[in-house]
Amino acid sequence: MRIAVLIVTLCLVLLLGMQSCAVIVGGGITESEELSGAGALGLLMSLLFIFGAALVFGYPKVSMAIFICAALLGWIGAAGSEFKDLYLWAWAALGLAAMSLGGARELKRKATGVVGSADPRQATGPDSSVASFQSEAQQGEERPSKKRHITSDDEPNTNNADFATLLLLIPVVGAVGMWALRSHPQLTLALEVTVVILTAALASVEAAKLGMTTDRAKGSYGPIAWFFIISLIWVVGYPAYLHKRRAYGRTGHLSAAIFIAAVFIVVALMSLGSDA
Repeated sequence: MRIAVLIVTLCLVLLLGMQSCAVIVGGGITESEELSGAGALGLLMSLLFIFGAALVFGYPKVSMAIFICAALLGWIGAAGSEFKDLYLWAWAALGLAAMSLGGARELKRKATGVVGSADPRQATGPDSSVASFQSEAQQGEERPSKKRHITSDDEPNTNNADFATLLLLIPVVGAVGMWALRSHPQLTLALEVTVVILTAALASVEAAKLGMTTDRAKGSYGPIAWFFIISLIWVVGYPAYLHKRRAYGRTGHLSAAIFIAAVFIVVALMSLGSDA
C-alpha cells in the first residue's frame, strides 16, 4: 500500500504541478491575480504531496495528516477562485490520506506479526525436543545480560524519530508562499493556518514517538498537550518544543526556531498590511 501511495503521489505531483503552472501563466496573461494565486496554491499542494510521499514509508500517519491539509487547501482555493479543478485535487488528496492510513495499518501488522516457524518450541519431528532444550538454554544465558542493559530515564532515547528538518522547513516554505500570495488574503490566511496545524501535528507525532510525557522537572508535556500549545500559541510553543526535545535525546534548535518564527510572523504581518 505504501509503495502504491508513493507511485500515485509522484504521478499526481507532475500533473498538478504542470496544471498549476499553466494556471499561473494564464492568470498573468489575463491579468487575473485571483487565478494566479489559485495556481500558486496548486503548487503548494504539490509540495505537500511531495512531503507526504517522502514520509509514507516510515511515518504513514504523518503522511495522512499532510494529505488532509492539502485537501483543505484545495477546497479553500477552489471555493475562492475560478480554478475549480482544485476540488478534484482535494478529493485526490483525501484518497491518498486513506491509502496512507492503510499503509499505517500494514506497517503495524508487520511490526506485530510473528512467524510461527521461527520459534523452536513450536517445531515438530524427532529433533523438536533438542531444539526446545537449546532454545531454553539460550534464553537462560540471555536473561542476565538483559538485566545489565536496562536503561534509565537519563540515557538518550534510541527511537529514530526526528522531524527537526521538516519542522524547520515548513514555516520557511510557508513564509515564501505567504509572500507570493500576499495580494490574496483568503489564501494567505489558509496558508498560515496550514503551517500552524502541520507543525503542531508533526511535533505531536514526534513527541509520541519519543515517549514524551508531562514532566515538570524537564519542563516538557505530552503529545496532545504539545499539539494544543503549538496550535494556540504558535509563536511560543513552536520554539519551545524544538528546545525541549533535547531532553529526550534529540538536538535542540532554539536559536533557529526563534529566528524562523520571527521571520514567519513578520512576513504574515507584512502580508496583512499589503492586503489592507
